[in-house]
Amino acid sequence: MDIYDYNEDNLSAIARSCSYLSYRQSGKPGRGPGDVSCSNCSHWNGRGCARNRFDSIASEMRLD
Repeated sequence: MDIYDYNEDNLSAIARSCSYLSYRQSGKPGRGPGDVSCSNCSHWNGRGCARNRFDSIASEMRLD
């Protein structure tokens, strides 16, 4: 298995490409740079994605 960098830039880039992005809080996120991120997604557990999308998107974006 590849090891991916979970820095906030990568989490944001991947979240923008993820069709399963689902925010923890109700309502829409603001427009700050950290608002679109896997770390804000209900499927993110801090070390990986419950929907198993993170690795495939990271690989497609060559973030590994």
